[in-house]
Amino acid sequence: MKKFQQTVAMLVLAGMLTVTCTGCALIFRMQADFVSPFVTQMVEETVGTQSARAIREGIAANGLLVSALIRISPTNRVYLEKGAFIYCAYGLLVEDEDPVYATELYAISKEYGLRALKTNRNFRKGLEQGKNIPELVADMDKTYMEALSWTGLSQGLWILQNMTDPEALVELADAVAMVKRSLELDETYFFGMGNAFLGVYYSFIPDFFGVGGGPEASQAMFDRARAVTGDRLLLVDVFEARFLDTQVHDRESFVKKLEGVIAADPDILPESPVLTDIAKSKAAFFLKHMEAYFD
Repeated sequence: MKKFQQTVAMLVLAGMLTVTCTGCALIFRMQADFVSPFVTQMVEETVGTQSARAIREGIAANGLLVSALIRISPTNRVYLEKGAFIYCAYGLLVEDEDPVYATELYAISKEYGLRALKTNRNFRKGLEQGKNIPELVADMDKTYMEALSWTGLSQGLWILQNMTDPEALVELADAVAMVKRSLELDETYFFGMGNAFLGVYYSFIPDFFGVGGGPEASQAMFDRARAVTGDRLLLVDVFEARFLDTQVHDRESFVKKLEGVIAADPDILPESPVLTDIAKSKAAFFLKHMEAYFD
């Protein structure tokens, strides 16, 4: 908590300094860039928060703060990456109750993520030359791993909310390519969430789509996601139940996994208790609406 208070204090100080320099865009940007380490710390504190409710009530303010900093310093990769993360996480928090709003949040996340990737000259020039994203991300190094991860995840989650739109599916290859590249660079990033993402997609995308889909591939990716944390990221069970179990019509496995999540130790993932809290909330929601998924 003390670190978080220090972070907030520094951000407020930066805002006060900015006010004194009205009209000086360069100084605005320099001052905004100065506080980027504190924004990174703010995001880390968010991940370590105990309660999903606390995150839900504060994440909008964090998003607005980072968006304001991005407007001041529009090519700051750190702000763009953190903005992509915050809006993607925000969408994940609200998508069950408000999928329309979640779609908007995922779109913002995707925009920030792509802008972060465009700070790479080769990526930016490649897009301008008409090259496709799967081709361009193959050469990106670990510097852009975070941007690749959240851009791909937010784009994929956006597609999930727009599955009835054929045009949305066109972006599937881009999302998968970015997540795959991020996993090649660091499979353990954010508790292996990228593997869980691929498990979701492979669960309902047939292999003939050219992205390695199907139930067996889906199960393999969920298992790889579990291996990263030693089966402590409960969202893996939640996503496997919601997407793979429903696709193969396994009601028993669906119920068993979600009831197991609800009964699990809330401190099973001490690095990020809020992810466990979110998993429990989603598990309860999915159990309540089970008949709709097996209709």
